[in-house]
Amino acid sequence: MKIPLAKEGFIFILPLLIISLLMLLLSFYWAAVLFGLGFLFVTWFFRDPERPIPKEPNVIVSPADGKITEIVTEKEPINGEICKRITIFLSVFNVHINRVPIEGTIEDIRYNPGKFLAAFNPK
Repeated sequence: MKIPLAKEGFIFILPLLIISLLMLLLSFYWAAVLFGLGFLFVTWFFRDPERPIPKEPNVIVSPADGKITEIVTEKEPINGEICKRITIFLSVFNVHINRVPIEGTIEDIRYNPGKFLAAFNPK
């Protein structure tokens, strides 16, 4: 059975749980509650729920939970081909896991450094 948490979260989840239990054992109840709330929030933040994948051919599943804010046709910056760009905004309440929406093979990966802009503003 798959644990419904992203493995990257355990480095934050386990210490908060241990500290919370330790505070409880030492009768520091206010600290136990504080660290317990932190544990619950971080566990919730790193949730990774199972997503059913449709069996139909030629189906594309959204790579992320969220709201589609933009669909545009534009020139792809690396090879110059015309393509569709779909922008998905994730609020703090959405699951922040990116999934693979279609079957395929990655042929090239390039890093393009960008700016840290507010996600909810058009760029």
